[in-house]
Amino acid sequence: MMGLSWVAFALQLGSVPLPACPFDRATYADRAGAGYSMRIESAGRTTLVRVSSASTGATYTFSVVHGEGYSATHLQPWPAQEHTVGVPMPIYALDADLAVLGDFPRPDAQAPRYLFAPELGQTLWYEAEPLGGPPLAKQREELPRSLFELTRCD
Repeated sequence: MMGLSWVAFALQLGSVPLPACPFDRATYADRAGAGYSMRIESAGRTTLVRVSSASTGATYTFSVVHGEGYSATHLQPWPAQEHTVGVPMPIYALDADLAVLGDFPRPDAQAPRYLFAPELGQTLWYEAEPLGGPPLAKQREELPRSLFELTRCD
């Protein structure tokens, strides 16, 4: 198992290539420091993104829907449910130079340095409760639009 310290050290150096880490074993943290993380997992042929909130303790699970051609790869609630999110949630994989990768990684591919889901914060702000989070009247999720950076490989 690769520890947090090695990955964090490599990220601080910037020019050092990341150690091998399969995408479905990667964990990312939001660079804004808002206390959100993304854990990537596999469920058969489905890639799952589990977004956890330190402030509410909630975890939201989405599946990755790979775009074909010029359609964007996006997130959708998982397991499929009656509730569908009102805003499309594209997700992008970026390399260390912040270039968008042409193909979103499959579970056994190398984990990219960054992930960016620009509409995730809006979705969690307005739709956290039907996605399994706390009642909106009690506490809202406040995820700013930011990159998620690879911080761990399990």
